Amino acid sequence: MQRDDPFPLDLVPLRARKAILQVFEGRCPNKDEIARVPDCLWLKNPGIGPAALRRIHSAISDPEIPNKTLSAAHLTDIELLKRLRFFQDELRYIHDTIEQRVVNAREPKVEKRTHEGDAK
Repeated sequence: MQRDDPFPLDLVPLRARKAILQVFEGRCPNKDEIARVPDCLWLKNPGIGPAALRRIHSAISDPEIPNKTLSAAHLTDIELLKRLRFFQDELRYIHDTIEQRVVNAREPKVEKRTHEGDAK
């Protein structure tokens, strides 16, 4: 993979993916653009922590990434466990997001009432 190839967003957690897209105004950046952003700026973003930053660096520097994403049949146990943890993290994030939205939807909305003399 070349540094001007598109960055493989599917290899980073969903929150980090959203943060990257937000930084690049919705477009998928290439690997070189991602590499030019200093780590300290990535870490200031609430969607990117140390683990996500390691995945970003790995996706930039690992030339074998396309082969790793094709088939789980050729992966070692450790690679499979890493994938499992990645998907579990994604699932937890999605679950927490949905749960928070359900809780927010159940909370009663406070209506603003105006007195008869107040302007609307």
